[in-house]
Amino acid sequence: MNGKAVQTALRETQRALLSRHALAVMAGLSVILAIVGPYETHALLTPLQRLGYWLLAVGLSGVAGTFAPAFLTHAVPNLSPRLRAPAAAAGTATLVLCGVLVLNGVVFGTWPGAPGYLRLMLLTVGGVSFILSLVLFYYEETRHAPSPEAPSPEAPPATESSPPRLLSRLAEDQRGELVSISVRDHYVEVTTTQGTGQLLMRLSDAMAETARGEGLQVHRSHWVSRAHVTCARRDGARACLTLSDGREIPASRTYLPALKEAGLLPATHG
Repeated sequence: MNGKAVQTALRETQRALLSRHALAVMAGLSVILAIVGPYETHALLTPLQRLGYWLLAVGLSGVAGTFAPAFLTHAVPNLSPRLRAPAAAAGTATLVLCGVLVLNGVVFGTWPGAPGYLRLMLLTVGGVSFILSLVLFYYEETRHAPSPEAPSPEAPPATESSPPRLLSRLAEDQRGELVSISVRDHYVEVTTTQGTGQLLMRLSDAMAETARGEGLQVHRSHWVSRAHVTCARRDGARACLTLSDGREIPASRTYLPALKEAGLLPATHG
């Protein structure tokens, strides 16, 4: 199961970081850091070398910060929300620290064996990464918490005779049958039979713009189309759904009754 979680998290990381928005943010941050030159990089590296160094450092941080929470979601989907952010932050900080240690070893020739170096890196790179990640992940937990608000008047649920309103937000070449909706950082990732797009909105609002009865929420971060669930199996206290595009989506204990009611899981299972 962990192997599948790694593969799924890697695919999600690739999709998230190769988006134009993510690439622009990482490039802009790298340029700013190259100009400022923190951690003595201004004195040790030329401008071009600094840019290359910070492009790699920011890229490594982006991979770590995306992969760690994605892996955690798939490997331990029933983890308590109170523990999810600290665990994701710890995973992110560990990956960032390891990446920067290797990067500094290659660029500066400084490896963890140097006196006091590892302790310094643990306090600066590891500590700062953990604190920043913890703040960001707690913010995401709060931002994507289920909202009691009713759907806005301008976004009524679609009828059976019209396509889901959510599709109109996607690029034309991405509009197909809805397959799934998932929370990804500040966005929801909408997957259709024609591709995947990211929208800046809450999961609850995105679900409100699907056709009535078209699908159901199966996890705090996932909605799936009933028509595109090809297999559903119990996995202890939770379940795992295989979609028509081959992806596997975790279903948490809270949503198992809805899956049974929809006929996707046998009602006889406890």
